Amino acid sequence: MKSRITFQWIDPCPSDRLRAAQQRLLESVEALGLEAALFPAGPEMIKLADILSYARRSSSGDSFVWCNSDVLLTQSPFTITDRTKVHGFHRRELPSGDICGGTDMYLFPNAIWDNILSKDVPDLWCGATHVDWWLTRASSLLSDYESHIGFIDHVSHDESGASKIASDPHYRHNLREYNAWARRNGAGTLEGRVSLPLIGSSMSPLRDYVAWAMKKMPWRR
Repeated sequence: MKSRITFQWIDPCPSDRLRAAQQRLLESVEALGLEAALFPAGPEMIKLADILSYARRSSSGDSFVWCNSDVLLTQSPFTITDRTKVHGFHRRELPSGDICGGTDMYLFPNAIWDNILSKDVPDLWCGATHVDWWLTRASSLLSDYESHIGFIDHVSHDESGASKIASDPHYRHNLREYNAWARRNGAGTLEGRVSLPLIGSSMSPLRDYVAWAMKKMPWRR
């Protein structure tokens, strides 16, 4: 049986960009000899716990993979064989080639998900803020975690309000739910976005200033 990659299949799709992106993702999964486990969704957001549970049920081996619907798979995550930890994958932005600080794909060993992570999943909207914050932080706290680059690409586009705008209800919900989980687990709560000189809206001031400075380096020109 082929290894499976789980992602949302959104129909009807709210934008031509996303419709084309999820089709390209499907084609990239199949081109690598993998099978897509499509989670049926509409234009409304779904809960993270629902799609991760679906991905676990769809697992055809000792681990499962979930990714966002608008990335492009360039290498199979199943080539990583260490099943003692969760693996997160940073995307490469196109056309800039920049590596995103966020994480858009995860490989979960079934045993870590079943025995640890699934026991306390916060009520997060998939597609809104703090999803990768929770997945990475929970994996680092409760098991082992390793991040990777070189497996997924992403065509750059404007961020949605749910991931960036503090007044968005999905943003506020996810921030509140993440912080509730963080207090339960001693993980440290997060503040909302702040406005920074030169940067604008930021969730992580230090990381964003470093990224801004790196782009200004002469060797990047």
